[in-house]
Amino acid sequence: AQSFLDQIESFFVTTNELQAFRDSSEYNSFQKRWNVSIYFGLRFQAIARAMEKACQEPATYQGPSSNVGTPIFSYPQATTLWEQLKTCWSREIFVPALTD
Repeated sequence: AQSFLDQIESFFVTTNELQAFRDSSEYNSFQKRWNVSIYFGLRFQAIARAMEKACQEPATYQGPSSNVGTPIFSYPQATTLWEQLKTCWSREIFVPALTD
């Protein structure tokens, strides 16, 4: 989380701006509340739930899908797995600055 804050702090031009940012209630709230392991734990739970639900269904052969731009999967579980892998790396989920 610190490298994420370091990236934000790099946008400030003066030390006064930087200090005002660090003194803000939002900054302090973020420092107190943010926990990388909890963030990834919540994301893992959401992905695991989707996979568990898909795996509870019978593995019935459906034939190749015809969705343009989507890999061809013959089983719904494989399609769900692909969707969850894409979710892991989506811009809305993956935060590169937190990979330190």
